[in-house]
Amino acid sequence: MKNINIKNVLVYSFLIIYIIVFSILLIDSKKFDYNYIVNPLFWMNMFIFSLILNYSEKRRLRAKTEKTQTVLIITMLYLFIYFFLGIFFGYERSPYSHELISVIKNIWGFVIIIFFQEYIREAMLPSGKHKMFNYILIVLIFTCAEISFYKIGDNFVDLEAGFQYISSFILPVLVKNILFTYLAVVGGYGCNLCYRIPVILTTLFMPLFPNLEWFIVAIIDLLVPFITFLFINYIQERRMFRDSRREIRKSNPIKQAPFIIFLLIFVAFVAGILTYMPVAIMSNSMADLIKRGDVVVVKKIKDEEKENLRINDIIEYKLDTYIVVHRIVDIKKTTKGEIYFITKGDHNNANDIKPVYKDQIISIVQFKVPKIGYAAVLLNEIFNKTKVEVET
Repeated sequence: MKNINIKNVLVYSFLIIYIIVFSILLIDSKKFDYNYIVNPLFWMNMFIFSLILNYSEKRRLRAKTEKTQTVLIITMLYLFIYFFLGIFFGYERSPYSHELISVIKNIWGFVIIIFFQEYIREAMLPSGKHKMFNYILIVLIFTCAEISFYKIGDNFVDLEAGFQYISSFILPVLVKNILFTYLAVVGGYGCNLCYRIPVILTTLFMPLFPNLEWFIVAIIDLLVPFITFLFINYIQERRMFRDSRREIRKSNPIKQAPFIIFLLIFVAFVAGILTYMPVAIMSNSMADLIKRGDVVVVKKIKDEEKENLRINDIIEYKLDTYIVVHRIVDIKKTTKGEIYFITKGDHNNANDIKPVYKDQIISIVQFKVPKIGYAAVLLNEIFNKTKVEVET
C-alpha cells in the first residue's frame, strides 16, 4: 500500500507541475510547437513511466465488454445526431487541414495523446479506502490539462464571452472528465477510448461541421455524458449482486427516457429547430399587451405565407443585427409591386421609421407567457451593460 501511494504521489506531482509550467505560466507558445512536440512527448513519457511502475496490473471488471460496446453505441448515435443537426443550422468548413502531413501530425498531436491519457487515468485510480479525494484530484488534473490557461484571457474579453466560454467549454470538459474517471473505474480505459477516439477522429477528418449555436453545443456536451452514465451505471448495478431487483429497476435508464425526450424537445424548441419557438421581450415597446420580461411563442412562416399577413398581426422580424416584435399597422406596395409592411410598437407614439420587407420577416406571434423571460433580459443587460429597445 505504501508503494502504491508513493507511485500516485509521483504521477500526481509530475502532472501538476507540467500543468502549472506549460499550461498556466507559459505565455508565448509560438516560440516552439507545443501541440506537436512538447505535449505529445510529455504524455508519452508519462505513459512509459506508468508502465515502468507496473501500473498495468489487471483489475477485475464486471461486464467490461458490454460497457465498452454500450459506450461505443452511444458515441456513434451522438455523432449521427450532431451532424444531422446541420440540416437545420447549416454547415461550415473544418478548420483542420486534410493533407497527408497534417493528418499525420494531428494523429500524433491529438489521437495518440488520448490513448496515453486514458491509460494513465486508469493507472492513477487508487485502491483501498478514501478513494473519493483521489477521484476528485484526477478529474481536476485532467480537466486542467485540456484548458489553455496561457490564452484563457482571450475568452474573457467581456462578461458575455466569459459566460459562453464557461458554459460551452469549461463546464462540458469538467463533466466529461467526471464521466471518464467513472468509466475508468467501472469499465477500464477502453470505455473512454470508445468515447473519445471516434469523436476526435470525426473532428479531425470530417470536411464539414454543423454550424450550431454555442448553447446547443453546451447542452449536447452535457447531455451525452449524462445519458452515458445512466446506461453504464445500470449495467454496473445489474451486475452487482448486493442490489435488490427493485433497486436495479430504479436505475434502469429507460426510466429516464421521458425526461431525456422532454429535454431534447425543449432544446429543439428553444434553438428554433421546430416550427414554434420562444422569443424573450427586451423592451416595453408593445406594452400593455406584451411587457418586458414576457416570452412570446412565435410560429415560423414561409415566404408564401407572408403574403397572407394582415393588419394587426404581430410579427417578428430582423432589423440590422436585432430582432423586433411589433404589430403591422399598414401594408403597402412598391412601384414594382413588392409588398412591404409598416410596423409599430403598441406603446410607441409613432410608426417604426423603416419599412419591413418579406425577407426580413421570421415569424408571427401566437401567444405570450408572462414574466418567464426576465432571466434572458437580465443576462442581456449584464453582458451588454445597456437596455435594448428591441427584442433578442
